[in-house]
Amino acid sequence: MFFVLFTACKKDNDSKASFSMQPKFEGENFQFEKKYTNHLGQTFKFEFFKFYLNDIVLIPESGAEILLSDVELFDLGNLNDLEIDIPDGEYKAIQFGIGLDSLTNKFDPNSFEAEHPLSYAQNTHWDWASLYKFMQIEGRVDTADSDFLQKTFAYHTGFDALYKSITIEKSFTIDKDNSAINLVLNIDKVFDAVNPVDVFNDNTSHSLTDVARDLHTNMAKSFELSNL
Repeated sequence: MFFVLFTACKKDNDSKASFSMQPKFEGENFQFEKKYTNHLGQTFKFEFFKFYLNDIVLIPESGAEILLSDVELFDLGNLNDLEIDIPDGEYKAIQFGIGLDSLTNKFDPNSFEAEHPLSYAQNTHWDWASLYKFMQIEGRVDTADSDFLQKTFAYHTGFDALYKSITIEKSFTIDKDNSAINLVLNIDKVFDAVNPVDVFNDNTSHSLTDVARDLHTNMAKSFELSNL
């Protein structure tokens, strides 16, 4: 994952903090290729999971918001913690968008260096729509446990209407003794937090479908701040 950081110089009252994305499934560390059971008793496994977060901001109890990143592309198969200087103090929330805002979604991927999260090299752009894919979730599913799960599922979502801006309220302190910001993604909720998704029968979406809307509604309820 790649971070576009705020550029304020380090001050004496700043602490070196870590920001991490932690995928979980029913409270356990998430694993690709591991078979899971969903709310419908279906057995499935993930082979690919990538998504954008936009405008990641810490909200202090007082003072100006702290921008952690303009845009991030999280690939759950290749996660790294971010080390960043954050002003010491009391914080009350984190805020971010799921997907890309309507302006960013129209950017030309060829205008960015290869390592940038919005570059063409990330393979997240729909040329036919001139828009980005907000989420890419792929794997295999079956109605029961088996050695070979018979169906594939592939959800590639995008379009401005699916963008979700959320705020997670939780009080925490940043100082030399408390310097970890852990954003947990509860993957089991992505299919069931609000609107249940039938992964076996509604196993694909590559446009602005009801399944895509349900996935983004669920995704917005699947994050939490942990160990603060």
